[in-house]
Amino acid sequence: MHRYLKLNETEESRKMKKALLILLAVCTVLMCSCSGVGTDISDSLTPPKPSGELYDIQKALEAYAGSKVHLVYPSSGAYRSAIITKDINSDGEYEVFAFYSTKTDDNTTVMHLNYIMHSGGKWKSVTDIQVDCSGVESVEFMRLDESATPKVIVNWNRFSGLNKQLSVYSIDLGVLTEITSVPVSEYSACDFEGDGTNDLLGIYLDAEKKSAQATLWELDGGSLNVKSTCRIDGTVTSYYSPSISKLPDGTPAMFIDADKATGIITEVLYVRGGALISAFSSPDTGENTRTLRVSEVRADDFDGDGRIDIPLSVKLPLIPGKTETDSVYMTTWNSFDGNVFTPIKSTVINYRDGYQMVIPEEWKNNFTVDRRTDERQRIMYRWDGENAELGEEILRIQAVKVSDWEKKRSSFEEYEEIMRSDEFVYAVKFSNSALTPELATVKENFSILNSKLWRGNR
Repeated sequence: MHRYLKLNETEESRKMKKALLILLAVCTVLMCSCSGVGTDISDSLTPPKPSGELYDIQKALEAYAGSKVHLVYPSSGAYRSAIITKDINSDGEYEVFAFYSTKTDDNTTVMHLNYIMHSGGKWKSVTDIQVDCSGVESVEFMRLDESATPKVIVNWNRFSGLNKQLSVYSIDLGVLTEITSVPVSEYSACDFEGDGTNDLLGIYLDAEKKSAQATLWELDGGSLNVKSTCRIDGTVTSYYSPSISKLPDGTPAMFIDADKATGIITEVLYVRGGALISAFSSPDTGENTRTLRVSEVRADDFDGDGRIDIPLSVKLPLIPGKTETDSVYMTTWNSFDGNVFTPIKSTVINYRDGYQMVIPEEWKNNFTVDRRTDERQRIMYRWDGENAELGEEILRIQAVKVSDWEKKRSSFEEYEEIMRSDEFVYAVKFSNSALTPELATVKENFSILNSKLWRGNR
């Protein structure tokens, strides 16, 4: 008899211990021959042989697939093991989902999802599903309908970073069955409509046609149905992983950054009145110009309020004698309510040395920056906008290797330390200007960048 949802303390303790033992055993075997986790990692389930429960799981997989099974690991998400154990139906028994690959006669890779369950006192392979893909992007388990049993959601890699396959599977009467598969470039799962049931929101870029579409699906009656679609910018070249954040009114939205030849954009997708809405893309062309920026930083929760903010960039006045390639941009962080941007703070970002500084309000429209990359310096000057003239120096920020700072301190006598990382000491030299702030203000406004949010880092 199945035990659903509520377990007593003894049963819960037994389940946790059992899961831990299985996972520890899986990790022990995999770490013997795996060098790390990445998009193309695979290994063989070969000697040394495990013992105990994992040995029985391995034998069940080998009984179906053979002794040389090439395991494949999800490259992102919460589940990174090639063998995932989960009590998906809350009956006190763990199911096992194994990902592996085989080769056809013409050397084409075929992915497999093998469902292994414990029945009659032993582990056995129940279902093996073949998928014409090259790898596993991510795996998650989520309720998508009124059923108490979560669905298995697998995002498969096809043969390019933009070409993936989102598959949804259900377990019915002990059998793993595919509900549907749809092409995506990225996706998120969330209750976008606020009706208590999770939806799937996927975007797909047809790079050849330079067109892209966002689609909202819901699972109903055992099939995945399209609820709404909208156009998005099709001139992008790649996407970053999406994030779910709430707008100020509580509406959940997908935020996703994308690279273009001319910069980076942020798409925001949410549901209003049952319709999927792209906040920034033109309904006629799909193009998103509102968030296009030269700044290399991606959308993030800048002010720590739990909601994602969007950076926009403004070019600062060019230092006399410099060329356009020397241009420096001010990045203004904005909250977004679904219609209007509200500026929060403006920053100057140094990507090479890994820091940003919030600009005092009195500086706005009154300053510019001289970027001296080789010297690891940024010099802030007052700017006379009325006469388009360069004014006096306000301050300069210097990044110094920690070892140089300690050994050659006399070379930096005019500088005061702001902050340090493992690699650099960041120091400031003040000048005599009406705009020159106090050291405490600079320290308060200075921060080290999260490199994961730079353009190019996924």
